[in-house]
Amino acid sequence: FFVVASEAITVGDTTVSLPGIGSWLALAIEQQNIAAIAWAVLAMVAVIIAYDLLFFRPIVAWADKFRFEQTASQKRPRSRVYDLLRSTRLVPLVLLALGSIKASLFLEKLPRLPSIRFKTSARVSRTADRVWLALVAAACIAGILQLSRFIGSTLGWEDVASTFGLGLITLVRVSVLIVLASVVWVPIGVWIGLNPRWAERLQPIAQLLAAFPANVLFPFAVIAIVALKLNPDVWLSPLMIL
Repeated sequence: FFVVASEAITVGDTTVSLPGIGSWLALAIEQQNIAAIAWAVLAMVAVIIAYDLLFFRPIVAWADKFRFEQTASQKRPRSRVYDLLRSTRLVPLVLLALGSIKASLFLEKLPRLPSIRFKTSARVSRTADRVWLALVAAACIAGILQLSRFIGSTLGWEDVASTFGLGLITLVRVSVLIVLASVVWVPIGVWIGLNPRWAERLQPIAQLLAAFPANVLFPFAVIAIVALKLNPDVWLSPLMIL
């Protein structure tokens, strides 16, 4: 979410765009190019699937041999990429080349640095903790005073009350959405967890949806709200729990 959002940042009259899907999506939204937005969604799905197949699953399959359990798991993680790397001759050749480079650089003959051990008493440790907490408290107090001076010089009490009121409205909206989402998805999650067959089928889809940045879908939601003439105060709220 934040990686995509941070690729196109606008602060005042300054706009910073980094190469990536986020800046592509921001430009597509600015130009109202629906096809470009769809291509951004497809590219994000392809990147997530490629990352899962080429990087995440091989690591999970490799790390499974270090797992220690009293009872054997029903199904061990498998990865075709990991099986391919194990059966190919390329990996041993690469490891052999790295070993020869290490030997040629005399890394094994470098002297080890002497281990340095610091002996601290309990009294010194408690004193250091108190000094550190005092410094942190002083920094927090100084920051609060500086922030209060800035707010007092630029904003009035009406602005502060309005900000807290709007924040309270947002808190109520988010709390209601969390309750509604919990009522719907907690029973579904429990049912999936109690059915191993369905859990195995839905796990890739759940992983894809969990890794997919929700802000990429915001333009389609806005287009649907405008096209169907829906109330934005109501239908923009579900975007918070995507």
